Amino acid sequence: MTGTGLLDGTSWSLAEGEGVTIPEQVTMTIAFAGATASGSSGCNRFTGMYEERGRSMGFGPMATTRMACADEVMTAERAYLAALESVSSWSATDAELVLFDAAGDELLRYVASSAQ
Repeated sequence: MTGTGLLDGTSWSLAEGEGVTIPEQVTMTIAFAGATASGSSGCNRFTGMYEERGRSMGFGPMATTRMACADEVMTAERAYLAALESVSSWSATDAELVLFDAAGDELLRYVASSAQ
């Protein structure tokens, strides 16, 4: 299954991330549509391909807009995008999505969102 798996059509808001300090008033998101993942990385928007095979997952290179924001937001954004690059598996319920690295350590935890 590539891209159009169980996550297709879902949208999530980041609740916490390993090494990601989410500044106040900042929302980081991810949405899955077909073989594409997109969302907000805090300051900028990103989009790129993802691959889902069972519980394995990987993201291709992400294209991002190039706006500048406050230093703390840019630091959080870099950490968030770096964490996405390290994802190798996932687990989800209707309310929560968790992305893990190759060692099985939790990288990113999301809550379900109605926004696309």
